Amino acid sequence: MNGAKSEKTEEQTVATRRAEPRRRLGGRFGALALGVALLGSLAGGIAAAPMASAGTFGQQIEVSTGTANSVEICGLNQNKLYICQGWNTPGYQTWIAGWWWQGYVTIQYYKSSNETNYWTSQTYYVPPVMSGDWIYITHQ
Repeated sequence: MNGAKSEKTEEQTVATRRAEPRRRLGGRFGALALGVALLGSLAGGIAAAPMASAGTFGQQIEVSTGTANSVEICGLNQNKLYICQGWNTPGYQTWIAGWWWQGYVTIQYYKSSNETNYWTSQTYYVPPVMSGDWIYITHQ
């Protein structure tokens, strides 16, 4: 029986030796294949990923207020949530940066700062997609 055991062990040893180079070779090719696959997916991901472009989720508003000292803008933001936000407008033109609007927005104009002493309001359409970041609105 001892002889049979050593033969199996010897057969297993030979089989293991024959398989080892393949495993090592497969391991090398496996790592290479994984690297190529990762590079390919990265390159494909870069090529397929949409580029962020100006004015694709609404526009920022520059409002010419005339004699108004503050405004409140109500409408849909870039996340399509309805919000209202007010700003003091100390100059003739006010750039409302960092706030993105789309669809119909209503601008309420106030004679005093901090949205007091209501004057008038107008509704404007702000396209969700444009070539630039800003839409210019003039109070009429």
